[in-house]
Amino acid sequence: MGEQRPKKIKQEEALAQAEEQLKVIAKKEKEARLVGGRAKKTALDKGDKKAKAEIVKSKRKKVRGKNYQAMMVKVDRGKLYELGEAIEIVKAVNFVKFDASLDLHLNFLSKKGKGEDALSRGIIELPNASGKKAKIIVLDDKKIEEISKSKKIDFDIALATPSQMLKIAKSGIARILGPKGKMPNPKYGTVTENIEETKKAIEAGRIEYRLDDGRNLHLTVGKISWDNKKIEENIKAVLAKLPVSRIKSATLSGSMGPAVKIKVDKK
Repeated sequence: MGEQRPKKIKQEEALAQAEEQLKVIAKKEKEARLVGGRAKKTALDKGDKKAKAEIVKSKRKKVRGKNYQAMMVKVDRGKLYELGEAIEIVKAVNFVKFDASLDLHLNFLSKKGKGEDALSRGIIELPNASGKKAKIIVLDDKKIEEISKSKKIDFDIALATPSQMLKIAKSGIARILGPKGKMPNPKYGTVTENIEETKKAIEAGRIEYRLDDGRNLHLTVGKISWDNKKIEENIKAVLAKLPVSRIKSATLSGSMGPAVKIKVDKK
């Protein structure tokens, strides 16, 4: 009988294969965006009236409801508010009856020069969690088969052990999870031997962030009902993790409520 390879080597090979799949997915996503942009330009060049109408329609400002408009007059849209004052105003202009989430919206300047942009994705530990309950699943054999057949994603975060990564890579579900940012990744702690410990860390406030194509980041940092100090601590934890010198704009808003611009110390 041949000598069996060590388990660690097999796991490393599985991780390497999964990471290669992620790179391929990222490349295809980029190519798709470029093709989409060229197609839109071609349609306009050819005088495609339907394409033009859709683009114009997408740029139109949404008509807000009476409640929103009534609260909007209480916000000075040209002012950058100090963090504590911004939290107070967002609470004051909240008009929904449920305990609304508080969301932080950041837009970043593009990075100058070549190389990987470390800002695009990462992990932040919120001292007071986010108030948003995430659905966490473990990619075991049953779940891998289920996703492979249904192509559906009914969870927020997927965890996997290193030994499962080879099965995930072979199953092809990386093509389903990758574009949605749901693929387990050792860089962000979602490939782990300590599943239960990782679950507890996520529930305690560990969040994974990811910039969209417009270099925007949207994070839930609390609830309207929370004490202002808890909300402020969460926002400061986010800003401490990110390159504030590259923040173009920062706003805070409640669910369905008007956004308040925040002053960010870029020192």
